[in-house]
Amino acid sequence: MSTLWMGDLETYMDEAFIRNAFASVGRTVISIKLIKNRTLGGPAGYCFVDFPDPQSAEDCLNQVNGLPLPGSNPPKRFKLNWATHGAKDAGTPEYSIFVGDLTPDVTDSVLRSFFMERFPSCKGAKVVIDQTGNSRGYGFVRFGDENEHTRALNEMQGANGCGGRPIRVSLATPKKSMNQLQQHQQHQQQYYDQFAQYQMQQAYMAAWQYQVQQAQYMQYPYQTNVDNSQQQPVQQSLTNETAEPQDKILEDDDVDQLNAKYVNQQQSLLLKSLKSRWLVSDEILNANGN
Repeated sequence: MSTLWMGDLETYMDEAFIRNAFASVGRTVISIKLIKNRTLGGPAGYCFVDFPDPQSAEDCLNQVNGLPLPGSNPPKRFKLNWATHGAKDAGTPEYSIFVGDLTPDVTDSVLRSFFMERFPSCKGAKVVIDQTGNSRGYGFVRFGDENEHTRALNEMQGANGCGGRPIRVSLATPKKSMNQLQQHQQHQQQYYDQFAQYQMQQAYMAAWQYQVQQAQYMQYPYQTNVDNSQQQPVQQSLTNETAEPQDKILEDDDVDQLNAKYVNQQQSLLLKSLKSRWLVSDEILNANGN
């Protein structure tokens, strides 16, 4: 296989531009096939590049991929892959590790060579870049042997020689697992949001019910549901024991006569008090009693 896929192309990048770009990095290409958009008819943003032999294509993929693309404006980098989109290694298991703390000078080729010297089953390396083509400071390395993958996790932690500082390695999380984790987090957040809304509604409902009860209490007189029929005999007995006997009210007496009698008694008391000038209190009391 001697054909590579090249992506992230701008509309001005024609066949001559791509050929000159490879020549600038010391690579010879046989042919370039630009792909057009079937719907719009314009450039599709990628092409296929043929090399003299499979080794030349593999060397270009490992050494040129990720390098700055000469003449690009705004600046871009070579974005290369096998033309079969992974069919070259179909059916072969791969084991990846995450590599962090990479300095800006570390490219795909530098990272791959650093691991290839120690682990022959290293199949490739990729430094992640941003939209401007600058390194994000981390990348991934692929292995074809599981034992070497495990050794790399144990032996390359804090290793020096790849850039200007020690690297940091860990197990790479597959994209599928990351998507599942993100979906789980989204569902969990939705559950928390719904539960918070439920609690808020319950609090509002409790406050509303309390206000309604308070309004009813202020509007209507208080009534008790306690039956006092059983308590009346006890209360009456206690009253009879402690209080003095009261005069029995005659229901047949005329109300006017009772009022007149009361007024006469009060007038008599007033005249006697004025006559005595408050000196003889016993007589007043006795008179009032009469």
